[in-house]
Amino acid sequence: MKHLKILGIALILAGCGAVPDPAKLAPGFTGKTYDGKHFSLFDLAKEKPVVAVFLSPSDPDRASAVDDLKILQRSHEGKVNVIALLLADEETTWRWAKEVGVTVLPDQFGDAMKKYKVTRSRSAILVNQGTELVQTWQDFSPAALQEASDLVSGLNKTAKVKLGVDVGRPYIPGPELRFR
Repeated sequence: MKHLKILGIALILAGCGAVPDPAKLAPGFTGKTYDGKHFSLFDLAKEKPVVAVFLSPSDPDRASAVDDLKILQRSHEGKVNVIALLLADEETTWRWAKEVGVTVLPDQFGDAMKKYKVTRSRSAILVNQGTELVQTWQDFSPAALQEASDLVSGLNKTAKVKLGVDVGRPYIPGPELRFR
C-alpha cells in the first residue's frame, strides 16, 4: 500500500510537469562571473529559460552574434537569461565581458561545450525553466535566432516577437573550435 501511495504521488507530480524528464535534462555547468559571483546553468534556468551561445575569441563574427543576443534579450526583457560562453581564459573573458553588454562566462577548456557536443563557434542551446534541453543549434544563424525567440515565447506563454533580423541575410558558419 505504501508503494502505491508513492507511485501515485510520483505520477501526479509528473503529470503536473513538476519533475523534469531525466532523458531531456540539460548537462549542467558552473563557474564564476567576471565579478566573482558563482553561476550555474540550473540556477539560471530556475525562473526563466536560458539561451546560451558558445563563442570562440578567434571567431571574426562573434560581435554580430552578441548583437543578436542583445536583440533577443531586449525583445524578451526579463523573461529569458541570455549568456555567452567564451572558449578563453578568464582574463580574456572578463575584458571582453565588460565591453559587450550581455553576460559572458568563461569556458576556458571547453568543458561545457564538450557536454553539448559543440564543434563550432556560434553554436547555441535553449534550456527551459525545468532545466530540460529544448533545442540545440550548431549554427546560431538569424533564422535560428528567430526560432529561439519563438520557442522562448512559447515557454513563457507570451505572444511571439518579430525580432526584425534579416533571416535571409548571408550567413557564414562559425569557425571550428579547438579545445586544449
